[in-house]
Amino acid sequence: MPRVALLSEEAAARFRRSVGPEAGRALAHRPAMAEVIGQFNAVVARSELPARLHELVRYRIAQINGCQRCTTYRMPGAPVSEDELALVEGWASSDAFDPLERLALDFAERFCTDPTSVDDALCDGLKAGLGDDGLVDLAVCVSKYVGTGRLITVLDLDQACTLPWTSDDAQPVS
Repeated sequence: MPRVALLSEEAAARFRRSVGPEAGRALAHRPAMAEVIGQFNAVVARSELPARLHELVRYRIAQINGCQRCTTYRMPGAPVSEDELALVEGWASSDAFDPLERLALDFAERFCTDPTSVDDALCDGLKAGLGDDGLVDLAVCVSKYVGTGRLITVLDLDQACTLPWTSDDAQPVS
């Protein structure tokens, strides 16, 4: 049950496509913040990271955050099977992921749990595979998933919703 009063659907209507239904109703308390979160979501949806790497990182952060909604959501078109997602939590001992994916998953975990442990060696490895622009892209995407996922979890919002990625074709997994 949400930990804040949910305003009317009418109050949240303008945020409906950029945040989940309960999040929109909660964030309607602060429309300017809701708009910025919606813009942030839209920018991250246009990330230039490889779709598979992006989905693996997004999913791992959802696991760390304990966000039910985020762990059931799947990025449309991301070439990741359910069997592969089942291995994400134990990525460090799995051979299902290529070296760049492993670096990105390591980065995501460290970012979430101990950001001061993100070191030059890790960043250099990521830059070798993604470039400086790719490392910035990854860091921004990770920050979005960590922050928004924790906001949703802490306020107990949208734990069973379908949230479109960029269009109405997003699919939850039951």
